[in-house]
Amino acid sequence: MLRDLDLASFRREIARSNDPALRYVANFSRGPLFGRGGGHHSPVGGFLEREDLAFVLDVNSRFGPWLVSTERLFAAIYTIADRSTGTTRGLARFER
Repeated sequence: MLRDLDLASFRREIARSNDPALRYVANFSRGPLFGRGGGHHSPVGGFLEREDLAFVLDVNSRFGPWLVSTERLFAAIYTIADRSTGTTRGLARFER
């Protein structure tokens, strides 16, 4: 699990989601993105570098896939997941 990255490091990781040997799953809070909701996990399907947009393959059928700026996704991921320890959510990277 990748946690406590700065925005530039996070952006570099998200850009790597276009590598076929890597897969990412984002653990994020829906609140900063949609104004309501709690924690959620969804795969990251890719990155549009020129537009600085991440493609999130939301597993919730009510939302479906969506594009989001790297900065907004970063803000949604780096929220507190565990109040007792202060642990933030993060980005999981899987390699072949």
